[in-house]
Amino acid sequence: MATTYAAIDLPTYPEDAQIIQRDGWYQIVTPTFKEISANEVFVSHVKDEEIEKRVEETFALYRKDDLPFKWSIGPMSSPDRLEQEVAKRASESWIFRGMAIDTDTTLDLPEGITVESVGSSNFEEFLETYIAGWNFENFREQTRDRLMKSITHPSCEYYLARRSGQAIGAGGTVFKQKHGFLISAVVLKEHRGSGAYRALVQRRLVDLQKRGLPFAVTQARDSTSAPVLERLGFETVFRAKIYRTD
Repeated sequence: MATTYAAIDLPTYPEDAQIIQRDGWYQIVTPTFKEISANEVFVSHVKDEEIEKRVEETFALYRKDDLPFKWSIGPMSSPDRLEQEVAKRASESWIFRGMAIDTDTTLDLPEGITVESVGSSNFEEFLETYIAGWNFENFREQTRDRLMKSITHPSCEYYLARRSGQAIGAGGTVFKQKHGFLISAVVLKEHRGSGAYRALVQRRLVDLQKRGLPFAVTQARDSTSAPVLERLGFETVFRAKIYRTD
């Protein structure tokens, strides 16, 4: 399952994002973006005798730049005792699911919702929707820079959902060799329940199928988006835990 997390490409992150990757380890550190979406330990398989040292080094690295970060614990980490060391230093935690769906799945779509690819002509609308949906106003310039880079990168595609012409939702896909990784889907609060989230999923599945990619994967919080995705036909591949530290 670790490949799902290592599959997230650098083009989706700010310019100064640093990938730390070695055997059994995958981590991102972004000094200018003080948000957990760009600061995370994805994969952490360590030797038992190195747990305390590795955990303290990792926390110190983020602490140096006053960065909040999250640490994924589950199939992508070992041994079990690692979780104990991470948990006692964390601020909060939640369960998440690794989920997957066949790209030939067809969803019933509501009337009045359209989804379009993002390019130069609609980038500003997409940016404003994305920032509002994710509450990234404090990171406006960093978000603009990384999304502008991402929409022109061959491994990424972003989408804008509209309701009666109004921009109300956004989402993206990272294309991999054998699957697509669905990322960053969000619908503005006042338009949730409209079917825009479902429409964003369907459009991305259609585009993945056109590319010959048989399935899509994603990461979803157990208490929020995971039940929605389950109703759309996604299967839970595994459950794991996120530990956040501020």
